Amino acid sequence: MNLKRLRYYEGSFFLIGWLLIFLWGADFPPPIGFLWLLPLLLVLTVLQDRQLRFLARRIKRQPTFFKNFLFFLLGSFVLALLTASLQTASFAPRLIWILVVTSVGSLYGSLFLLINRWIIPKLP
Repeated sequence: MNLKRLRYYEGSFFLIGWLLIFLWGADFPPPIGFLWLLPLLLVLTVLQDRQLRFLARRIKRQPTFFKNFLFFLLGSFVLALLTASLQTASFAPRLIWILVVTSVGSLYGSLFLLINRWIIPKLP
């Protein structure tokens, strides 16, 4: 496997995986607003691919945990702020939403790094 194939697999897994997670948590049939998730997931997939390209060049020769964690922390925080601004709920539910999305994004970023730290050195 090469880096291009790894990027394709990870992007596909991310896109399909998160879409299935969102569908699992949604009502059936999903509300019409659910359609906004697909473009959002596509943008996030592109951002993840860019981060993987960044990591692939550096993961073998320099510490990348803090930079990767900061990237996912800030990215998930911005995403949480944007989606919270679309809500009509009061302050407390919005704050909970921001904390949950930021926490999940940070955890996902840490797992993303650990998985790639294990896979990338094995690539040709």
